[in-house]
Amino acid sequence: MQPPREVRPEPPRAAEPPIIAKPPAEEPRPPAGPVLQSTPAGREDELERRIRALLTAASSDLGRVDARRLDPDLLNQYDTVKGFVRQAEEALKAKNLIFAETNANKAAVLAAQLAGR
Repeated sequence: MQPPREVRPEPPRAAEPPIIAKPPAEEPRPPAGPVLQSTPAGREDELERRIRALLTAASSDLGRVDARRLDPDLLNQYDTVKGFVRQAEEALKAKNLIFAETNANKAAVLAAQLAGR
C-alpha cells in the first residue's frame, strides 16, 4: 500500500489587475468657425445672377490688363484676382452662394483697380 499523498495547497496567484472601463468616447463637436448661411429660396436665382455679373465684370477688366507689363506686386494682385474668380466659380457649382458672392466681389473690386492703372 502506498502512503497517502500529501495535498499541498496551490500557491496564491498574483491578483489580476482590475479591469478599468474606458471612458465613453466624446461625441465629435462641429468645428469652430463661421456657420454656412443659406440663402432664401426665392433669392437664390437673383443672387446667382448678381454673382455671374460680378465675375463677368472681373473677367472683362482682367482682359484689358497686359499681365506681362505688370510689376511683381501688380502681377501678384492679378493672380489673386484670378484665384478669387476660380474660387467663386467653384462655389457657384457647389451652390455655396455666400462664399461665391464674397469672392466675386473681391475679384471685381481688385480687377477694376488693375484695369484703371
